[in-house]
Amino acid sequence: MQKELKTVILFQLGNELNISSNHVGRIEKAETNPTIESLILFCNFLEIDLLHLFTKLNEKELKKIESEIDHLQKEFKNQNKRKS
Repeated sequence: MQKELKTVILFQLGNELNISSNHVGRIEKAETNPTIESLILFCNFLEIDLLHLFTKLNEKELKKIESEIDHLQKEFKNQNKRKS
């Protein structure tokens, strides 16, 4: 089930950014590097500043991001359970 969910997410993200889901998957797996154009699309989509990708974070900032990721993953799982 998780693999199918990941496929759907990659497809949706690729669709939103006008990039193939296969390419998004290769970027995610670090099999290829994104172009600067792709990085800009990702940042715009995620509403983050491009400079954040190139800024070293301190431990507190990393913990905050990890916490936000955990929260979003739980929220996403709950949304999918409601749809089932």
